[in-house]
Amino acid sequence: MNGLKNNVILICFALMLFNCSQPSELREPVEKIVSKYSIPDSIIHKSNMIIISKVGQIFFDSYIKLDSSKSRYSPHDPFCVKNPTNCADYLVRPFYKMEYKFNPTNDNNSNTYMNLL
Repeated sequence: MNGLKNNVILICFALMLFNCSQPSELREPVEKIVSKYSIPDSIIHKSNMIIISKVGQIFFDSYIKLDSSKSRYSPHDPFCVKNPTNCADYLVRPFYKMEYKFNPTNDNNSNTYMNLL
């Protein structure tokens, strides 16, 4: 009986060590999780069309460019899906953050950023 008790304790300890040694997605920084996802061309096209509908094609082509290094996909927050009353509405659903560069002088040194969520 004593040997069985020791074996159970040893197995529990080994499982605990194994569980602690496994990488957890919760431990990864948000940037690493987000960087796994790329923005589909259809989303880029739709966000471009929203801006074009407001400013026109010529103005858009001349002065506005997508900043793909700052645009990103944000997956839903699992905690917020389980507890929607404790979170903002946008955290319950996945979304794309599209960031554009607006350069009215057409000079590469001066950029104004525009966010589109």
